[in-house]
Amino acid sequence: MAVRENEREIVLNQLVSKLCSVIRLMEDGTKESIGHLVSRYYTSKGYEVHWLDSKHDRGWTKDDRKTFSVCQDDLLDIQYMVMDALEREIDLDYSEYEMKDVGLPYNLWFTVKRVK
Repeated sequence: MAVRENEREIVLNQLVSKLCSVIRLMEDGTKESIGHLVSRYYTSKGYEVHWLDSKHDRGWTKDDRKTFSVCQDDLLDIQYMVMDALEREIDLDYSEYEMKDVGLPYNLWFTVKRVK
């Protein structure tokens, strides 16, 4: 069974801080998704996505799948934490999905819009 390598709260806060830094550098009108940003971050650090177990589903692992940093269940929390952290600066605009029955929120593409 895979084991999380650090305390969940610490890992999520560090990741959210890094994602916010990346989003702050994006131009207005840029389209991105939280799931894609998380995947790019971990892939750049040598992690791979693997099935963890029935409790955690998939996650980004290293050390031959012995440890993981975040799992799929964390992505929704990460999305809301990023949105809260950027609340007064940048709107992650998901309006194109209003009134639509769509997939998981962290896989939806948002548009970067600076708050005026």
